[in-house]
Amino acid sequence: MKKTTIKTWAFSVFAFLCMGVANVSNHGLRMLQKPEVKTSTAKFKYNQNSIVASVYINDEGPYNFFVDTGIYPSQISLQLAKKLELKLGKSGGNVLGFGSKNIPFYPTTIERLKIGDLLVMDLEAISSDMSHFEESGVDVDGILGYSFLKDRITSIDYKDENLTFYTSLPDDFLSGKSANTYVKFPLKLAGGKIPTIPNLTIKGKKVSAWLDTGANVAIGLKDNDARRLDLKEVNLPNAKVSASGARGKFSIKLVHVEDMSIGIFSKDSVLGFTHNQGMHNAVGNAFFDDYLLTLDYVNRMVYLESNE
Repeated sequence: MKKTTIKTWAFSVFAFLCMGVANVSNHGLRMLQKPEVKTSTAKFKYNQNSIVASVYINDEGPYNFFVDTGIYPSQISLQLAKKLELKLGKSGGNVLGFGSKNIPFYPTTIERLKIGDLLVMDLEAISSDMSHFEESGVDVDGILGYSFLKDRITSIDYKDENLTFYTSLPDDFLSGKSANTYVKFPLKLAGGKIPTIPNLTIKGKKVSAWLDTGANVAIGLKDNDARRLDLKEVNLPNAKVSASGARGKFSIKLVHVEDMSIGIFSKDSVLGFTHNQGMHNAVGNAFFDDYLLTLDYVNRMVYLESNE
C-alpha cells in the first residue's frame, strides 16, 4: 500500500544567462528559442506566521489553504470535500505526522483549483479530518503541498504577502545582485518529496533539517538534537503554548536558539521548540520571513534573497 505522509503544525505563544541552443540535423542548423517565461501571482495572508492563501475549487470558494513544503501530496478537509461532493477513494490508512490521534485519509482529486490567476487541474490530494487545527486558532480548509509545488517555480514574498509562480526563471533573475545578498543551494528532497537544507548551522554546528513552510516557528528540533546543541528551555510567564500536527496536539518545550544560520544569513536569537515525536527537524517561516524565498522544483534549486 502506498503510504502518504501529511505533516503540518500550528504553534502559538500568547502573553503565538539568456542563450539559444543549437540543434544540428541533416537539414542544417536551427536555433531553438528559450521558452517564454509565464508568470502567475496570488496574494496571501501571513497569519500567525503561516502562509494562508485563498483558493477556489470547482468555482466555489474562497477557501483558506496553507502553502506547505512539508506535506505530500496536498490535502483538503474531509468536511469541505464532502460539501463539494469530491470523489473519495477507500481509506489508505491513517495520516502520518505530528500528534497522537489515528486520523484516516481518503485519496481524491481536486479537478479544478484556482489560486490568484493560476489555474491547476486535477490536483492529487488526500482528504482527512482537519478540525483539530481550530483548537490552535487556525482557520484552514486544506493545504497545498508537493503535488501543487512539484511542477513549478514558486517565489514567496513574505513582506508583500505575495506568491509568484513561474514556468521558468526570468533571464534577469538575480541579475546585478551581489553575492552577499542571496544564498542558493540544491533542492534535495527527503523521501523524494520534502526539501532539505544542506547548510544549516546552529552555534556553529551542522544540523540536518527540512525546509518547511508549513511550520510557523523559526525551528522545531528533536529533543536529542536540542540536547546536543545545549539549548536552554524558555519559560514564559502566563504564556499559553500549543502545537498541533496532522494527528492533533503534541507536547513541546520552548527553547532559546542562538546563532542560527543558513549560508550567509543568520539570526542571533530566535525562539524554537523541541519535541519527542521522532520525525525530523524543520526550519519554518519565522526564519524565512525576513527574506524572499524561491523554490525551483523544476531545476531543483532554492534561492534565499535579502528582502530589504
